[in-house]
Amino acid sequence: MVLIGPMGRSEKLVLPLPFLQAMLDDNLEQFEMVGRDSSCTVWGIPGLKEAIKLPNDFITTLSSVLQLKSVASWLLDFGAEGRNVASWVVGTLIGLQLHGMIEPSAAEERPYKRENVIAELTQLYGREWAEEMFTRAAPFLRANMTDREASRCILREADRFRKILHKGR
Repeated sequence: MVLIGPMGRSEKLVLPLPFLQAMLDDNLEQFEMVGRDSSCTVWGIPGLKEAIKLPNDFITTLSSVLQLKSVASWLLDFGAEGRNVASWVVGTLIGLQLHGMIEPSAAEERPYKRENVIAELTQLYGREWAEEMFTRAAPFLRANMTDREASRCILREADRFRKILHKGR
């Protein structure tokens, strides 16, 4: 992601998806705050070689934005680049959510529930789009799919749903 800094210079910003998921869950305390000054906070992210430095106002603003719009809608604000990564980012976030929510044994074997799949998609796309995506993908879903498999199937079909993503714009 590229931001324009206060001096008009563009700055590259690294925003790891687990960190974005923690912002969605309002759970940033799981990450170590390595340093802080009046403008930036340095975060220790497990799995990254170096801590990341994020502007304080960016985190505050993004948290507010993500309370009002879905991740997909937010990414679409970045034009073609946002559209290109939206399905991947949303799919990865769903994977992160499912990884933390589903037990690795018997729960993965249970057939999907419409409300579970829509709840996952809603957090990322918004309720209206999530329901529309589920409805359009329903012919591709099999009764023996798990929540994770159903979500993956819907995301595979996501390119066909690009018109839905652009409808609200």
